[in-house]
This record gives sequence, C-alpha cells and structure tokens, in this order.
Amino acid sequence: MLSMLTCATLQSFPPPSVNTHYYNNNNTTTPQILHKSSKIVTPNVKKFKSIQANTKPSLFLHNLYLQMYANSGFMDEAQKLFDEMPERTLVSWTILMSGYTRHGPKTETLIIFQKMVQNNGFKAIQPDSFVYGIVLRACSSLEYLDYGREIHCRVLKTDGLMDSFVENALVMMYSSCGSIKDSARVFDGILQPNVVSWSSMFNGYVQNGLEEEGLRFFCMMIKAGIKPDVFAFSMVFGACATLGCFDFGIQVHCCVIKMGFCSSVYLQNSLMDFYAKCGDSSSLEKVFDEMPERNLVSWNTIIKGLVSNHQNWDALRLFRIMMNEALYCDDYTLPSVFQAITGVGALSQGRQVHAYVIRAGFESNVFVVSCLLDMYTACIDHESLNPLREVPMKIFSQLNGKQCDEFIFANILKFCSLQSDLETGKSIHSQIIKQDMQSDPLVASSLIDMYSMCSIPNAALTIFTRIQLCHGEISSSAAGHILNSCANLVLLNVGRQIQGYATKRGLLSDPCACNSLIRMYAKGGRIADAAQAFNSMFEKNSDSWTSLISANVNYGHSSEAIQLFTLMCKIHKSPNSITFRSALKAYAQMGLC
Repeated sequence: MLSMLTCATLQSFPPPSVNTHYYNNNNTTTPQILHKSSKIVTPNVKKFKSIQANTKPSLFLHNLYLQMYANSGFMDEAQKLFDEMPERTLVSWTILMSGYTRHGPKTETLIIFQKMVQNNGFKAIQPDSFVYGIVLRACSSLEYLDYGREIHCRVLKTDGLMDSFVENALVMMYSSCGSIKDSARVFDGILQPNVVSWSSMFNGYVQNGLEEEGLRFFCMMIKAGIKPDVFAFSMVFGACATLGCFDFGIQVHCCVIKMGFCSSVYLQNSLMDFYAKCGDSSSLEKVFDEMPERNLVSWNTIIKGLVSNHQNWDALRLFRIMMNEALYCDDYTLPSVFQAITGVGALSQGRQVHAYVIRAGFESNVFVVSCLLDMYTACIDHESLNPLREVPMKIFSQLNGKQCDEFIFANILKFCSLQSDLETGKSIHSQIIKQDMQSDPLVASSLIDMYSMCSIPNAALTIFTRIQLCHGEISSSAAGHILNSCANLVLLNVGRQIQGYATKRGLLSDPCACNSLIRMYAKGGRIADAAQAFNSMFEKNSDSWTSLISANVNYGHSSEAIQLFTLMCKIHKSPNSITFRSALKAYAQMGLC
C-alpha cells in the first residue's frame, strides 16, 4: 500500500518568492519563472516585415526576425526567411527547430535536424545540448521511440553534451513513448536530479497508468529534499483522483496551502478536479469560492464536477452566473450543461441554451450537436403530439450531409427508437453505410437497438453477425454496448448468442461488459439469469450490485434486494443514488417504511 505523506515533511519548505508558470507545449512542460511585473508581448509581424524591407539585414537581424516569426507561430514565414538567409549559424537552425517543436508540424523538426547534421549547404554544424533537447521533445510528442534512441546514442558518443537539459528531455521522451524502464534508467544515471528531473519522471509514471508507483516516487522526491512545484502538485492531484486516494490528496492540499501556491489558477483547477472525481462537492465549491482569480477552465471544472456528482441544478445555477459575468462559454462547457439539463429534464432551459448555441455559432460543432440531440431525445415526451418532437430531426438535417461522428448517429438512432420510426431509421442506416461507419461498435449497438424497438429482430442479428465478420474480434466495451441494446424480450435470444460469443473470448471478465449482461437479463425479466451472471463475476463493482438490486425490486423480490443491499454495505461497496432509491423501494414493498 502507498505510504502516507505527512504534512510535517513539507512544512519545512518556505513559500516561493515568485510566481511559477508552466506552458504545456505538445506534451512537454517547460518551467519558466516570471515575476509579477513580467509581461508576455506578442510581436507585430507586419512591423517586422516593414523594417526588413527598408534595411539590409545582418545575420543578427535575420536571426532576430526569425525568432519573432517562430515565437509568434508564423512558421511559414519563418521557413521562407530561413530559406532566403545567405548565412546560417547554429542559432538560426535552433530557432527554426524550436518553432516547429512548439507550433508544429513537429515532423519538420526532425527533417531540419537531419539536414543540419548531414549536409546543410554551408558548413558543418554540430548540435549542442539545447538542439538535442528540442529534437527529443519533438520525439516525445510524436512518440518516435526508435528515433529518440538514435538521438540518445548520438549524445552518448559526444563528450560534454549530456547536461541536465538533455537528461530531462530523455526522461520525458522515453516515458512519453511508453518505455518507462528506460526513462527510470536515465533518471537513475542523473548525478544531481533537479525538480524538473523528478517531475518528468513522476509524470512518466502517471502518463503510463502507474499512478501508485508515481505517488511513491513523489514521496521519495519529498524525502530527497526537492521542493515540488505547481506542475508536480497538479500531477499528484490527478493521480490521487484516479486511485481514489482521498486522504492522501487532502494532505497534499495542506502542503499546497503551506507553500503558498493557492494563487495558482492552474493548480486550483487541478485541485477542484480532484475533489470532483472523489465526490466531495462541498470541498469542490469551497475551493472555487475562495479562488482569487478564475478562468474559463475554472468554471468548466466546477460545472462538470457538480454534474458528475448529480448536482445538476447547482451546475445550472453556476452556468447562469458564469454567463452573466463572462457572457460566453466554450464547447467544453456546453456538453456538461446539456448533461445537467438532461438529468433534471429541464427542457425549457435546454431550449434557451439551444438558442445560445445558434447565436454563438456552435451549430457546426459535432460534439455540441451530439449533446444537443441527446438532450432533446431524453427530455421530449415521445408519446405526445408536441411539435418539439420534430426538433431533433431538424437539427440532424441541418448538418447538410457533413461528416457525422458515431455519437451523432447513435443519438439520432436513439430518437428513432423511441419514436418507433423505422423509415427514418432505415434512411439514417443508409447514411451510415455511405460513411462506412456501420461497423463502429456504438453505431452498431444503436442500430441493433433501433431495429429491436421497431420489432425487426432479424435485422438486429444480421448487424451483429456483420460486426463479427468485419472485426473478427469484438472488444469488451463493444460487447457491452450490444448487450445493452438487447435488453428486451424480443432480442433476448440475440443477447444469448452475444453472451456465448463474449464468454468464449473472455470478454465478460470486464465488469462493464458483465454489468450490461446483468441489465439485459433484468430488463428481460430473467432474474435468475441476471443473478447467475452476477455470481459468475470475478470482480463486482458498485454498478454490478446496483443492477441486480434494482432488478429484484422491479420484479417484486424485495427481501432478496434488501439482503443484497445489506451485503453490499457490509463489504464496503459504495451505494449511489440509484442503489438507495431501489433499497427504499424494497423496504416500502415489505411495509418496513
């Protein structure tokens, strides 16, 4: 088990005297210390061109203009100027490669490096450690492990170039490419690792899904006397959220306060995300309320956090405050807002947000449109003659044949299922075939659901057979989607065939797929089969218990539901709101409340 970090270990570190800012460029993080008086100025490129036209630039001015273009992200202009330069030095090559590494395309960094070291047309130029660091960062972003190894070998053959800059870049390159052992080997060879070295190695563990090892490494970092920075702390909160290490995260929060990092918006956003994922909405709101400064990410984080913890009305209240203060949001805010609206069935609020989507020009954003379709599909009364029933199809038709993703197709097919609109469903199926998306697991499961709801089970079985022929192997998540689509009596036999397929290939070892099987049998009234699927699970999560408890309650097996609920609490599986509602309903059925 992860050893606990004591607050006393970090309390000896004094608060920093300057603000630390991090810029995450292409999966690499470069620490820069900026005093409060510092300003980042965006250069006027047109002015540079005017100066260049009226002077005869020297090498110094050429490099200056090149630096300005590269810093501003005008890489076409930078490349053109570089090609026209009568003389180039190592500085010129470095500026251009650095610009491509930051702004892309990063493959150009490697191409330019090859030209520089092979035959640059002027004179032989040897890379320095800064150049190697730039190239290694490009390899990190592109995940070019073999090329990164070649650069590593080249550096080892050159005496004096293995400095801390190159070492840290190697640690990050290997971890970004998934070779965490090589990353650790490089780190172990660093004589005096600094905070960037430790943070890079820690990030490597987290990036490769080794959060527990990463937190152990963080404790080693503290014991080594290294003061964590904002970036390191944010990674700790992310790892704690993934592992559910709530107490450890609270201790780290105390250290953040002690070290004076509470003014960092970036770190406070990470802290809010930690509390949201751990289900502590009160602490989430407290951090937000006490933030001295907020940005759009801050608002998005708390709104998403409240929605994920089923506090939909609070999320909508904050969204209204946000719009009153900032007057705008982005395509990350809107999906959370639509999810909150769907959760409470607030169709009138949904129509207001839909109006904003039109005014703000988000109608072309497929992700926002997908969430909008989902909101209308969930909130509309499909049995009434309300004219709003026509809205989802109007939204879909307004895409004008643009490339739809699997979520849009899944949502519009769900709408057709609830409307029992077979003809429209067939028309959409034709579009899916034209876009060659019929084998996508989410689209296929939606098609199966649509045909089953429209009482065409043979078509549903044909789609499943085609998926097997196209893919050969179906993932556990895909099997789970399809099993969910078979959750009715009409398609129960199809579901049994899918269960046989999934059992032979070991897909039901995934709890999510097995939970779908439980729900399929439960909705089909086969409680004994649902219980058998539950008992055969090697690993049961809270959703597994909730699915079986709800199934027993819905079919009048109240005492079995209460026994399951009692056992679930006894083995410390966390019930959710659905579990509690089912348990209360079971007690009510037995006249115990």
